Amino acid sequence: MIRSDQIIKQINDILTFHVLSTSHLTRTNMNDQAVLSEGMCGELASILFECNLKSVATFKSNTEAIDLEDRSKRIAVQVTMRSDRKKIQETLDRFLKNGVNQEFDQLNFIVLALEASYEKEFETQGLLKFSIKENILTLSKIILLIASLRIDAQAEVLRICKKYIDLPSSDQLISPSGWIENA
Repeated sequence: MIRSDQIIKQINDILTFHVLSTSHLTRTNMNDQAVLSEGMCGELASILFECNLKSVATFKSNTEAIDLEDRSKRIAVQVTMRSDRKKIQETLDRFLKNGVNQEFDQLNFIVLALEASYEKEFETQGLLKFSIKENILTLSKIILLIASLRIDAQAEVLRICKKYIDLPSSDQLISPSGWIENA
């Protein structure tokens, strides 16, 4: 197998586990993992968008509808578990209402979901260039973008994924008797 294929498969396994695990925990009101995903997503998105994203939460509240920013490249990112149309539109509306579009040329969404489907484009009142295809990244799109990177960048993405996410080993999984072992 080609090394790049091995790297992509490992990244896919780690991120799929993370998305499914985080989604389940969020549904049970345990949101810590979703919030903690911002750091990892910031590092991954910095590679994908060729920028240097920083957390907005470290120096101001989330009133502007963004979680990560690179002011020099004028890129903003919202990391979310919610893939519903209402969440995306409300975030876009808040971004525009607060005038954040004056500071950033691009708003990207990293949606921690396997897939998301939208029938029509979102309304930006012509104030922001935004498209579903270019600005909303689900796991499937992220994996495709990673696959298009040079192998050294793919290896860096894998290193970041492993830094933030531990896959459970087989001895941590549910035993045949139904009890969780070594939890």
